[in-house]
Amino acid sequence: MATLRKNITIKEEDFEKISDFAYRNRVSVSELLRKAAIFYINVQESMDLSEYLKKNCDFVSEEEQKDLDNWIKELKSNSDSDYDSDEGQEITLEDIIQGKL
Repeated sequence: MATLRKNITIKEEDFEKISDFAYRNRVSVSELLRKAAIFYINVQESMDLSEYLKKNCDFVSEEEQKDLDNWIKELKSNSDSDYDSDEGQEITLEDIIQGKL
């Protein structure tokens, strides 16, 4: 496998902290950053949709929540509606990314 050399921009105090940690653990800064980046990617990619949304999305405002609650209430009370509270399926972040909806 080919090895690439890339430059990064990093704050001096962050580099010092990373460098000190790498030295104490007897690995190069490059190796530490590579392992940390791969670990971070794996964690992010294995996250289910619920975890992802909690971590990356804000809750709706009270006003928006009231609108949503009213909309659901209207659907439930409308006999012409196809609304079924038991209908549905779990979707994953992978489903969304791959456009499987």
